[in-house]
Amino acid sequence: YVQTVNGDRVDVSIHRKAFDELTPVYPTERLRLETNKEDTAMRLIDLIAPIGKGQRGIIVAPPKAGKTTLLKKIANSITENHPEITDVLIKFLDGIGYMGFSNFDIKYDVRDGKFKVFEVNLRQGRSNYYVTSAGQNIAETVICDRHSALSGDCGICQNEIFWHTVPKPIIYKYAGKEMTKKLKSLVRSGKSFSSLWYKKDLKNPKRLFFVAVHNFHYYGKYRKNGDI
Repeated sequence: YVQTVNGDRVDVSIHRKAFDELTPVYPTERLRLETNKEDTAMRLIDLIAPIGKGQRGIIVAPPKAGKTTLLKKIANSITENHPEITDVLIKFLDGIGYMGFSNFDIKYDVRDGKFKVFEVNLRQGRSNYYVTSAGQNIAETVICDRHSALSGDCGICQNEIFWHTVPKPIIYKYAGKEMTKKLKSLVRSGKSFSSLWYKKDLKNPKRLFFVAVHNFHYYGKYRKNGDI
């Protein structure tokens, strides 16, 4: 049976006002999202649907319409134009000694009145606590280290390597002459790695298809702009 509703006893919660009778609290500080003249999406939001601190919203659009891209641009704009917001989060995470993997979320726990941080998913990349490349399963690494307390063969790489997920020809296009020469040298010496090309995963046809589609979209995006 129900014991509490949003942390309140049932006999207290039944006397709450109906949602339509509540008084809305509107933002008093505006978030400006436009960062440059080329970013028309953020300028349109500033003009047509401005947002402020503490405001919630929802993007309604059909699949593949660019919702994720729009969310990414909003996050980048807030980070660039309003560093005071990210500073609060950074100070909070530093204060609790948080050392996470990648994506995380913060929730208020009504049981003890404290904010809790928990992992959302594990990704391979430079922003992770575990930075892995071809030949290492990050999910297995986390389970062995954090859950089962089993020691693995992980270590700190002291050597110079070329780690990437973007197809190499695209990297060569933008890396510059000297850097491209250096990267090609690392490839020839067998020091080029990509988390997408995990050999054991590539035995699975679905995974191989995913990697092929990933590279195809990368090439297509740059071909569209005439860069390659």
